[in-house]
Amino acid sequence: ITLSGILPSWKAKAPPRRNPTKNHKSARTYQAALLKSIRQGQADETYLVVNISLLQLQQWKNIQCSPFGAVEKKGLDPQLEVRPIHDLSYPDAASTNDNLDPACLPDISYTTIVAIVRRIEELARTHPGIVIEILKGDVKSAFIHFMTHTEHVCWMGATLPEEYALIIDLAAPFG
Repeated sequence: ITLSGILPSWKAKAPPRRNPTKNHKSARTYQAALLKSIRQGQADETYLVVNISLLQLQQWKNIQCSPFGAVEKKGLDPQLEVRPIHDLSYPDAASTNDNLDPACLPDISYTTIVAIVRRIEELARTHPGIVIEILKGDVKSAFIHFMTHTEHVCWMGATLPEEYALIIDLAAPFG
């Protein structure tokens, strides 16, 4: 995966040719913060940002463009910072998610909070009198290192028409 990227399977050979969809209202409301986030993604090499006019070229005709949305981050001014949402479930019946073959997805097992509680209790028993602390983190930054294989990023497009920008999301979507 780290050398070639994630290789999904699709129900369709290539995305259908259609005009980009309009972004969600939240993307328009918080456009400056969304743009800041996309620029950061470009700097982090998780977004490829090019001129939207490339969609007119034959070589770029099959880019699936899904809408952007934006979600407020707790405790932060949404005019300054938001969490970008690339809505791969839109449009109904023709979305990136609808075209993904679920058979290619790995089985995932989740560990419940009970495992963490048991570990804390075990540490408290084996090390009485020691303060047990927990380290909290965000896995989002870990997942951006999983990239989609170059032959499949055509399913991961989005646009910011006001900026004349076509954005290709190179990081594999999770969550």
